[in-house]
Amino acid sequence: MNLSISLGIIIKNEEQRLFYLLSKLSSYFDETIVINNQSTDKSKIILQQFNSRIIDTKINGDFSALYNLALINCKTDYIFFIDADEDISLTDILRLIEYCKEKGDVYYFDKYNYTSAGTMFVSRLPRLLKVSKNIYYEGIVFNQINTANLKIINTSFWVFIRIRKNKRKIFISL
Repeated sequence: MNLSISLGIIIKNEEQRLFYLLSKLSSYFDETIVINNQSTDKSKIILQQFNSRIIDTKINGDFSALYNLALINCKTDYIFFIDADEDISLTDILRLIEYCKEKGDVYYFDKYNYTSAGTMFVSRLPRLLKVSKNIYYEGIVFNQINTANLKIINTSFWVFIRIRKNKRKIFISL
């Protein structure tokens, strides 16, 4: 039996990162589902180059609802979620495909978040899910069913830290 896997991406104005991500990853997946949350840049033009299935929505602040919208529209056995500002090695993509053959329901990934101070922290997130009406995102997913020791690297946190430090300077100077 062949398993099918979708690539799921939630976006809002990600034109600068989308081409790299899709050119690297889209060929490994049976379909690409993109939840476009009110993008006003050229993201949709880039997505069309990769035959992505685009679902436009206006959901603010509820990331679980965005992920669930992708799950509801998924036509494959599994879906792997990645953000446009994240990266994953090709070795881990191949391992991800092998994990699906084990027929687990949810696989957690260690997401490595790097800061501008040169530090790093790890968060564990459910990113590979079996498509089922019984599996969906809520505010927090409590149970770990399977653990896949795969890595996602978040680079946007560097910008967040810079902004936060600048805000701190403004408050201190008052």
